[in-house]
Amino acid sequence: MITDYKILDNNFIRKIEEFTNGELFQLFYLFTGVNMVNYGSLKLKNAFILDDGKSEIIGVLTESSFYLYGKNWNKSTLEKITKKINFKSFPEGFFFLGNERFISDLFDFAKIKLEVFKNRSFYKLSKQENSGFENKNEIDSPSINETIEITHLYQQYYVEEYNGQNNKEFNETKEKVMELIKEENIVVSRNQDEITGFCTFMHKETDSPMIGTVFVSSEFRNNGIGKSLIDFVSKDLLKSSDFVYLMTTKENIESNKMVESVGYKKVYDHTSRIITVGNTVYN
Repeated sequence: MITDYKILDNNFIRKIEEFTNGELFQLFYLFTGVNMVNYGSLKLKNAFILDDGKSEIIGVLTESSFYLYGKNWNKSTLEKITKKINFKSFPEGFFFLGNERFISDLFDFAKIKLEVFKNRSFYKLSKQENSGFENKNEIDSPSINETIEITHLYQQYYVEEYNGQNNKEFNETKEKVMELIKEENIVVSRNQDEITGFCTFMHKETDSPMIGTVFVSSEFRNNGIGKSLIDFVSKDLLKSSDFVYLMTTKENIESNKMVESVGYKKVYDHTSRIITVGNTVYN
């Protein structure tokens, strides 16, 4: 049975919470989208949940993205979803987000090509699994006078993380950095008077605290600075929570090894993909 939702009310939110079996972090991007819809900053076009007693599919279509998540799907499920959604009606470059295997299987079945924008691995760390890593790097909170230096590093992060597809303007990034400093949601590593890297906090006061952005200047890499930043922030967040979370780029093997060395365990694979030119259909 497929149930359509005109509004993302408490009933819908309860359904998607049940979908995760208590691991709400799996639907991080969906929950973010739902909040944006309910606060009026994103327009909802359609939402549905398929539940046939075995398979479960969640779909939320907004003006900019389609969130699609599945559990226990089969060929019959994929057929129902492709009939429900006219994929060929979406414009070039439209975003589809969801768990990686489901997105791959669904669009292969529908014979629609997507281009990967970003594959992410979601990680979780408990107090018990946190390593006894000895942090030997200088890490502390920056002052507002260091905004410019951090802003330049943050711009470098966007260039590297998204391969030049998501560069940020200086003033926009500067405002973000100033807010992070004022809210005490960022720490930096130092080499004497030079800032060598930074790490940000996300959702620090919630039940699902997260590490946000981690970046080390290229000339200071391979010195354990990234690991020190992650360990420092993880330990801080675990003071008030039993778990802490983070995301990595799935293909960044070294980054994944680094977070695993601190004790993080991978819990989910997420993908963000875009429809290619002309919604090309396989021959």
